[in-house]
Amino acid sequence: MGTIVDRTGKGASLSKDDYDSNVQALHGVCVGVSAASYSISSSNQGDTIECTNAGVCTVTLPQISTIDKDTDDFKVTILAGAGSGGVTINRSSTDTIGVSAATSLSLIGPGGFITLQTDSTAGIWSIINSSELLGDKLVFRERSAPTQTALAAKGEIWVENATPNKPRFENDAGDSLSIAVGGPEETDHTLAGHNQNWDGRAFAGTTHFNFDFRTAIAASTWESIGPTGSGADNIWTTLDKVPDRAKILVLGIQVRAPYSASGNNLMETYAVKGDVVSPARSLYNLIATVGCDTPNSGASGFSQCGNMFFMPVDDDKTFQLSWKSTYGTPFGWLYYLGFLEE
Repeated sequence: MGTIVDRTGKGASLSKDDYDSNVQALHGVCVGVSAASYSISSSNQGDTIECTNAGVCTVTLPQISTIDKDTDDFKVTILAGAGSGGVTINRSSTDTIGVSAATSLSLIGPGGFITLQTDSTAGIWSIINSSELLGDKLVFRERSAPTQTALAAKGEIWVENATPNKPRFENDAGDSLSIAVGGPEETDHTLAGHNQNWDGRAFAGTTHFNFDFRTAIAASTWESIGPTGSGADNIWTTLDKVPDRAKILVLGIQVRAPYSASGNNLMETYAVKGDVVSPARSLYNLIATVGCDTPNSGASGFSQCGNMFFMPVDDDKTFQLSWKSTYGTPFGWLYYLGFLEE
């Protein structure tokens, strides 16, 4: 608790600021802690302990039986302040924290806080309020980006500030994963002719059902394809209605290669997941190939083929595609067939 200002060295009276300081002291003040550790004592009754250490600050609670207060009266708030790398809260002796009888809790910083109060049952710290409780619990908090420090063996649920916003889970490796949700996302999957999902349900809307990748993407280059708002090089609006829980798209592909006077014409199409960095065309990501080995003196006509393939996508439902051809102007279309969750 803060120290009361007296008249020592102040002359006949205290200033207004001095009185304000005394009022703050009586109601619990913010005790700034920039060190890597801090031990709470009975003098911290009603205080807010704000930890600002860039690393993890370790705060040790006093043993309840030694607190010079009524057993069920001591209360303290611990806050991971601006710039905090997190807070670890340890009990003393055989005391426990919360109904789960934890011996240690952690707060992710900055912004996490917890208020603890001694219970009428000696040896138990009751959790009065908390923004995010780890320990043996799962964290939930809202934010616009995964900027917090990941803690070993802990997990965090947060809300991405997108339109619409998206629930995500961050593991202890710092990977932010999309959380599958149902409800309104499924309402667009209604009867619409032959446009059917892989699991048998109908898919709504025929507009932009197919994607002309040969026209959209230049030969021998890699470009991304994704739904509106994904930031992909090419927007395929059909994917707007695919639920976020989709991890694999079921797609059809049709390609045509024109005959040439000399024959030996070949068109190849490749695809990789959206988050692959600097992809290269190889047999491992070849999704369709069509060739014309027989010469045609008039150099007219086509050879074509169609395939179905499974396309893994990233959290934004994007993937990358590249094609190349040895002659003329080929054709290439993608068709949405459905999705798989895993």
